[in-house]
Amino acid sequence: MLRFANKTMNFLYLICVLGGGVFLASCTDRDQVNDALSASCQKGISYLLGQYSMIKSVEEASFTRLAGKDDGDIRVVLDVIVDENHLDVRKSYSCNFFVKTGFLNSSFSANIAQIDMGNGEIYGRKDGQIYGGMNKWLNITKEAESAL
Repeated sequence: MLRFANKTMNFLYLICVLGGGVFLASCTDRDQVNDALSASCQKGISYLLGQYSMIKSVEEASFTRLAGKDDGDIRVVLDVIVDENHLDVRKSYSCNFFVKTGFLNSSFSANIAQIDMGNGEIYGRKDGQIYGGMNKWLNITKEAESAL
C-alpha cells in the first residue's frame, strides 16, 4: 500500500510541476503588454494623421499609470518622427487605455480610451464625454484595437 501511495504522490508532484510550468509560460509580462499598447497607440495616431503624414519611427515610448480611472488606466506617450510632406518633424502624442489583466497576469485585454494629438486636439473619452465625434471615434478604436 505504501508503494502505491508513493507512486501516486510522485505522479501528482510531476503533474503539479508541469502544470505550473505551463501556467507560468502563458503569463504575459509587462514588456508584452507595453509593446501591444504602443503598437495600438501608433495605429490610432497613424489613422488620425491621414494620407499626407506618416510616422517614420518611434524614438521613445513611456508608460504611466493614471490616478483617475475615468479617462483610462495607463497613458502611453510616444515621441515619434513624423514625415510631413517629406519633412521630418519630431512630435509627441499620447494614448490612454483601459487595461484588464487576468488572474496572476495570465492574460490581458485593453481598450483605447483617448488619443491626444497635442495642441488641445483630443479624440475619445475625456471627463465623461466623447471628443472628436462618435463615428470618427468608432473608426479610430477599430483601427487602434486591431493591434491588440
